[in-house]
Amino acid sequence: MEIDIDDIINLLLNGFGAGDRDDESAEFYFDDEPIENVLYGKSVEGASPANLFLQDRRYLKKLETACMENRMGEIASAIFELEEGNIALSVNMCMRITDLMINVFPYYPNPIIKEDQSVLRPLFEKIWEIALNKGEEGLQMKGGPLLFRWYEHHGEYEKAKNVLNSLVALYRKQGNRSLEAIMLNNLAFEYMLEERWTEAIPIFEEAATIFKEEHISFEYKNTLTNYWICRFGLNDFGDIDETEAEIKRLAVFFKGVGRWNERKPLILLARIEECRGNYEEAIKLVEAAIESAKDSNTRYPEIDMKYLAQLIKKRTTCNKRDLLSV
Repeated sequence: MEIDIDDIINLLLNGFGAGDRDDESAEFYFDDEPIENVLYGKSVEGASPANLFLQDRRYLKKLETACMENRMGEIASAIFELEEGNIALSVNMCMRITDLMINVFPYYPNPIIKEDQSVLRPLFEKIWEIALNKGEEGLQMKGGPLLFRWYEHHGEYEKAKNVLNSLVALYRKQGNRSLEAIMLNNLAFEYMLEERWTEAIPIFEEAATIFKEEHISFEYKNTLTNYWICRFGLNDFGDIDETEAEIKRLAVFFKGVGRWNERKPLILLARIEECRGNYEEAIKLVEAAIESAKDSNTRYPEIDMKYLAQLIKKRTTCNKRDLLSV
């Protein structure tokens, strides 16, 4: 009779004879309870479960349900159970957990976070530590991005950069140039968030070069836009007409993609019009940027509204001056 290795693994993980039954019917016990305990009721714990993976299965099932329904309170309870129940996290469990976090954790910049997600930090840090200690590159690739984004969302940029530097080194070792460039772009983005423009620029340039060589058009143009954000942060517009022409090409490319990418060149074009004193046109561009990102679940519309208010104030001041000079 041919033996299917998948059946053997299923038996080991789920208990012999368990099949598709629930956890209660899947429980088997070792015959290790002393007879005096059975006769005189000295132990309330009973015999030891024969299914050594049952606790892990229950934990993952609880966490999965909480994540799928996006209930942070229950997620916090599951993580607390992990810490207090001495559940040893295997690499496979860590991989499963990182997959579950997709439904919970916003892996994108400047998200709107409605609930306290601080409970996720120790879990992400533990997964990252296991990945590094065991040299599990696959887990580093899945757990690292979660951790650096958590740090980024909470303003811990140096810690985010430490994780990103490790990921950049990993992808360089693997020869995975596209992922190396993505992490370089993310690394430069941390500097950009700190307004450390001069440090961000060469890293964006390095990432853009790789994207261009690898013919990854979207990421190349996104990184190029980030580069120009930093140049404008230094009030370095270069040849303003040439710069405007390039950014207009970027605006055409990103038009209609939604999210937060579309707004970037529009804000840059608004900055150019602001420099020219053309506040009316700058306001229209910022309004278009706000509209483009309204469903992105990010704070960018809120950030751009503040810029819009500044432009309206400048327009009002300029109009008053014009009236006085008449």
